[in-house]
Formats: sequence, structure tokens, C-alpha cells
Amino acid sequence: MRFHPQSPRRRPRSGFTLIELLTVIAIIGILAAILIPTVGKARSMAKKAQCVGRLRQWGTIVSACANDYRNNIPLFYQDANSGFIFDPYITKGNAMVVEDAKNSTSSRSLKPTEAMTQCPNGLNGGNGSNRQYAFVVPIGVADKDARLFGFFGTQKPYYKISDASSPAQLLLMIENNLGGTQTVLKPQNLGGIKTELDKVRPLQTSADQIRHGGQAMALFLDGHVAGLSVTDTDYTNAQSKLKLDQWFSL
Repeated sequence: MRFHPQSPRRRPRSGFTLIELLTVIAIIGILAAILIPTVGKARSMAKKAQCVGRLRQWGTIVSACANDYRNNIPLFYQDANSGFIFDPYITKGNAMVVEDAKNSTSSRSLKPTEAMTQCPNGLNGGNGSNRQYAFVVPIGVADKDARLFGFFGTQKPYYKISDASSPAQLLLMIENNLGGTQTVLKPQNLGGIKTELDKVRPLQTSADQIRHGGQAMALFLDGHVAGLSVTDTDYTNAQSKLKLDQWFSL
């Protein structure tokens, strides 16, 4: 009998072919294109929710403060000599990390009131000198002697809650997108409203639309929060003008 040697078996190949590799890369690219915008949008929505929650907290804080001062609403954060009026009503602690639009953070130690004045998605968030929420002073409300609040020798704006005919339409606070020291919005007359709102309303350039999709969050005297767009704050538009007159009128 003859013995025929068997041909050697081929070893199973290892690795991927070029086509398989390109297919996997293409699938990963498609998934990334779908997921990255979704994650970014979810993050933006979370920060918007944080901002809304913080403004609602301000509604509670201001109301608690007013209860202690004969129902007077203080429209200021601090006095140069007497410190922050709202610190006793805020229990979040003395330090806070605030994230800005470029996703950088600051670990500066801030007073409780100072930290609470900053929007979580502020254009200049994390800088203690840049307060993001501005108090709104209604038309006709002038600075008065602030000794009621313990601030001797200073003039500050405030008014009684009972003076407001429609708390649901009266602005109490609004985001200051310039990130400056504009902590009080004072439209002294109807013609000055647009000029003042230009300092706090949403910016119109695409680079600044990071702020809540082009909206500025606003707190009304009754405690509800609403997003205001550039259109909402356009004083040249007749319909918007009617809204603005209500927002700034006791």
C-alpha cells in the first residue's frame, strides 16, 4: 500500500480586511455624528434647567427677605460697607464652581450671594466680578434711604409687594449676558427701556447663542421663570412694546 502524504492545512487568517476596517470606521463616524449633538443638546438643556432652578430659588430668597422687611422688595445685592443682604437666606456654603461657555471652570471662593448671582451657563461664568442676574427696577421707582435694610447713608431702589398690580407680569430679575457689573436694570422712562434691555437681552451673534438657545431667563415677581428672546425684548415692535410696558410697570 502506498501512503499519500496529506497536503498541509491552511491556518485560519487573522486580522481584518481593508473593507471591514473601513466599514467599522464608517459606522463609528455615523454614530458619533448622531450622538455628539444629542449629548451637547442634553448638556445645554441641563444647564438651562439649572438656571431656571436658580432663578426660582431667587424668587424664594427675595420673598423671604421681603417678609422680614415689611414686604419691601430690595432690588440690590449689597452695600459697599454692609456686605450682601441675602447671605443669611442662602445656605449653599461659601464656595462654588461655576462653568462658563467655554467649559472652563473656576474654583474661586465666593460669598453665597455672589455665587448665586451667576448663571451656570453664563458667558463669563466663574468670574466673581461678573454677576449674571440683574434686578429690574420698575418705572417710577426711585432710590430711597436704605436704612430699612440696615444700610446707613446709602440710597437703594426697593418697593412694596402690594404696590404691584400684576405680579405675574412684573419682571424681578433678568440674565445679564454681558457678564459685567450691570446688577440693576433701571429703565427710568419708556424711551429708555430698549437702551437698557440691549445690555441684558440675548445677543444676536451666532457665537453667543450658547446662552440657552438665544434666550435670556427672566424671573417674575410671582416666582415663575420664562425665557425671553430678542424678539420679546424688541421695543420697536408694537406687540413687544405692550409686553415691555407691563414688565416694567407697577
